[in-house]
Amino acid sequence: MISGIKKSLVFRRSLEDDGAVSIKDDMKMLRLVPSSQALKSSVSLCLVLTSSSVLAELPQAYTVKDIGSLGGYSVPHSIDESGRITGYSYTAAGVRAFSWTQTGGMVNLGSLGNDKSIAYDSNETGEVVGTSIVNGQYRGFIWRADTGMTAVPCPPAATCSARGINSEGVVTGYTQIPGGPYRPFRWSGGDSLDYLPTLGGAHAYGAGINADGSVTGVAYTADPLPHAFVSDEAGQLRDLGSLDGSTSYGKAINSLGHAVGYGADRGNKGAFFWSPELGMVALGTLGGPNSYAKGINSEDVVVGQSQTGARATGFVWTAATGMLDLNQMLLGEEVWFITAALDVNDSGQITGFGKDSRGRIRTLLLNPVY
Repeated sequence: MISGIKKSLVFRRSLEDDGAVSIKDDMKMLRLVPSSQALKSSVSLCLVLTSSSVLAELPQAYTVKDIGSLGGYSVPHSIDESGRITGYSYTAAGVRAFSWTQTGGMVNLGSLGNDKSIAYDSNETGEVVGTSIVNGQYRGFIWRADTGMTAVPCPPAATCSARGINSEGVVTGYTQIPGGPYRPFRWSGGDSLDYLPTLGGAHAYGAGINADGSVTGVAYTADPLPHAFVSDEAGQLRDLGSLDGSTSYGKAINSLGHAVGYGADRGNKGAFFWSPELGMVALGTLGGPNSYAKGINSEDVVVGQSQTGARATGFVWTAATGMLDLNQMLLGEEVWFITAALDVNDSGQITGFGKDSRGRIRTLLLNPVY
């Protein structure tokens, strides 16, 4: 505990949401009404995690750092164990993938075909994966400091996106041959992809991968309904179910094989935590109708976005504390409003985006203060 931190926390004035960005499904501003069942599930989750491991220590506060852009506004997607943040930024030449480090700042990673590119994930060795457009076609890429950006070996005519990479350099994502289904894959180098199955439906998509090579994402069932999944060592998919018997989407998976995401919950959208012991558990909200989880670290600290009413806000969640508004945990004199928290690493660093005192959207690094 650090004395004086609570006294120096600055109450933030609320910033209006009229400048909020919406970047396809990744940035939708959602709302979720908390339920008594969600609260009961959170209590059960705390009891189970307490019995099986040491609960994560949550910081008293966070400092906020604006990591800048490549000219226009920027949007992050991930933060790895070294503190590297990846995402995309607008430049004079269009949208470009970036990698940011404390020492090197924000670096333009270029593109495969002098067109748009987006980075989705990185590992502590500096490898970055994402998607670039080549002749109007989406192609997955891997970027390394010594080789630059190179294409993932997807079929020549296929749509392809690389979404996650683990510490061993194993990549996951999805691909689609024209007229065919979307298929999730793992790629460990070489000239071909290892495809994962579906849950009985036509399509499936890989979204995140952990150190063991387990993948989470979404796959259609025979119904057909999209359900979150986790793959096992043999590459078979485990259906994670849903909160209300309908849809769910896996977004991230940690070293314990625990996954987070969001799904339908009685007409709304709800963030969830999943483990083999508990199954799928609703995380509740900050008072509005919808929420969704975006990232999880190895201590089961979860980050994401919820609504407090008409406004979207970033959250941090643990089994011990439940869901907390990050805007009530900011340290310093500058005025910030955290709109979404998108990823968290094992050091407790969070990346996301928010608005400054002038209402400008900025890509942010939140450093924990214990």
